[in-house]
Amino acid sequence: MNLGYAILALLAVAVLLQLMLWRAQRTVFRQLRDHNERLALLEKPLIPGEIAARRVASEISATPAARPAAAPDPLQQAISLARVGRTAQEISASCGISEAEAELLVRMRGAPM
Repeated sequence: MNLGYAILALLAVAVLLQLMLWRAQRTVFRQLRDHNERLALLEKPLIPGEIAARRVASEISATPAARPAAAPDPLQQAISLARVGRTAQEISASCGISEAEAELLVRMRGAPM
């Protein structure tokens, strides 16, 4: 084989490899551009939402007395009543639990006799 043909073949392979790399790079850049566009579309609705969330958070922190007090947990309230010696019927009526549950609490958590 002639040296000129070998150089020409190597040059052709180099050009083909360069074209393949250029094409792959172009595909990657296109995908990156598409992802950036999607990300920009997803971020747009967040900005007004963030502004509204900050406004609500500042309103909540500005008026702590306006928040309603948390309702006591019926089970904790029932346990407290059982510890002070209330009957199962009293606990059931005041906490909204069944008499069987109240009886169990009285037996487990009731005041020692």
